Amino acid sequence: MSAIKERIKIGGIKLSSELVQINFQNLPDIKNPVSLLCRILSQNNINTPFLSTTRQEGKNKVSCCVETEDITRTTYFLESDPDLKGKAEFVPSVGLLSVFPHRSSLKILGLSLYALAQARLPVHGLASSVSSLTIVTNYAHLDRGAASLAKHLGLPPDYTPLKPEIRVTQSRIVKKIELSSPN
Repeated sequence: MSAIKERIKIGGIKLSSELVQINFQNLPDIKNPVSLLCRILSQNNINTPFLSTTRQEGKNKVSCCVETEDITRTTYFLESDPDLKGKAEFVPSVGLLSVFPHRSSLKILGLSLYALAQARLPVHGLASSVSSLTIVTNYAHLDRGAASLAKHLGLPPDYTPLKPEIRVTQSRIVKKIELSSPN
């Protein structure tokens, strides 16, 4: 493939903290495996910065990422569920490269995959929305991935990728209600 000359403008690139990817292949035909997984994780206050699912040839496939410090608890809860026990494959030390396009364009997907291939970075997962394209790759090489994307995509002048400085976690809010008895 010849060098790509067109640079598509994007609003920026965001890098994640270190994560663990969890893949489920050939999940049993339970009612809704995505709902089951999300319920287990949310009930236990485990964030999922990445979630992707597909159903192909009657088989459910789900992929998600969790923070590295949550993997022990996540494993425990997944292994405690009879429908998910023994079904998870773990990919350690991954990170997310999120690209924020100015306009929707499928060219960004192709150009991003081309840039990562040029940098010889694996793509472990991919998801898109109206506002971003998110790629799962090796955490140790996120900066190299961002640099490769910057070569092929048009970033604002003097732009540096956003890196996590704060982390938001789920928690439960418990209201204390005091009942007063009538005098």
